[in-house]
Amino acid sequence: MLTGAGFVLEANYEAVAKYVDPFSKGILGILVAYLYRLVTFRAEPASRPD
Repeated sequence: MLTGAGFVLEANYEAVAKYVDPFSKGILGILVAYLYRLVTFRAEPASRPD
């Protein structure tokens, strides 16, 4: 089933890419922003009760 869908979509690659490309770039941007947050995040030390 997936192979057949691949053959159909390959024949219309330009049409499919026109719609998928903006979403894939958006997801890539979100992933890069999340990875940046992971790298630069500094946890605050836990406060100890006195």
